[in-house]
Amino acid sequence: MDNLQRKRGFTLLELLVSVTIIGILFVLILPALMRAREQARRAYCNNSIRQIGIVFLMWANDHDGYYPPGAPNNYWDYPDSRGVRHHLQRNNFICDARGFYPEYLDTLKVFVCPGSVKVLADERLEWYNDITFMDGYLESIMVTDPRNRDAIEGMLGQRMAPECLTDDMYTYLPYAIKTEEQALFMWAELHRLMYEGVIDFMADDLYCPGGHAPGGESVFHRMQQGVSRFFISDINNPAATSASESEIPVLYDSISDLGALQLNHVVPPGGNVLYLDGHVGYRRYPDEQHRPPYTDLLVEWTRRNVYDNSVTQEVPAWCSNRLPETMFEPRYRHRPNDAMYKNLVF
Repeated sequence: MDNLQRKRGFTLLELLVSVTIIGILFVLILPALMRAREQARRAYCNNSIRQIGIVFLMWANDHDGYYPPGAPNNYWDYPDSRGVRHHLQRNNFICDARGFYPEYLDTLKVFVCPGSVKVLADERLEWYNDITFMDGYLESIMVTDPRNRDAIEGMLGQRMAPECLTDDMYTYLPYAIKTEEQALFMWAELHRLMYEGVIDFMADDLYCPGGHAPGGESVFHRMQQGVSRFFISDINNPAATSASESEIPVLYDSISDLGALQLNHVVPPGGNVLYLDGHVGYRRYPDEQHRPPYTDLLVEWTRRNVYDNSVTQEVPAWCSNRLPETMFEPRYRHRPNDAMYKNLVF
């Protein structure tokens, strides 16, 4: 009777054994869970890149076969009292979304990859949005003026803004390349132009002396359908130097500021790549055949500006993804003549 009434429970030894077994099972299962989570993220980003590829093809069909130009890398600030502009949006290797949003693409969320190592400082914010009229950022002087009440009510919240789109998630190649050598010289020239403050230059072919461009030329041609013809350097043996559109990268998962130490996808290390023929493939790092974009040299070459070792992106001060050291400023201070502000009183 006494034994039946005795409280049942774990002894200390049994408890320790149970905890040990659970810990061992957790250690065994955790890598599989991490791989499954990474594969899900990778698949999501893969699907997003496919959607972007479809948009590029639609754009090309309406623009003589050309893909969208690269980001303008222009000044985003309003001239000061002396007419000087100080903030050049540089190191922004992404497409110019103003041409296809919202006509060809109704959301910029496809440019956000959940596998990215980048995060926003304010967890309420979403990527690539104008937060001028968001709660907590809206200037009180605009709210208290009764003349602005109706106009502001229609603009409250975050608004997707192509000018805020950067290469935090994906990197765009506005010029056709196939080999690591071609990619290295192309990036070096782009960095040089940005370092010297050249603006609006990624809508044209890129001149780079030295014959390191496709076909042994000194010109990197804008990304376009049929661009593979420029890769032929020997017309007597075109097959030896030709390039298939399935080999020409267009857009890929960006490399973080830490380079190979922190790739966006790490199981296995590498990233998704969109090719000119429209297919998306996963390339491992480092690519043993030295195919861009995930080669040892190219990863280190692209993550920083080789002219001043800078990783700074001058993202507009009204963007959700502005740098922490950039003080917030409402967009209307720098774009006062925009049609969306016609009913506002400044």
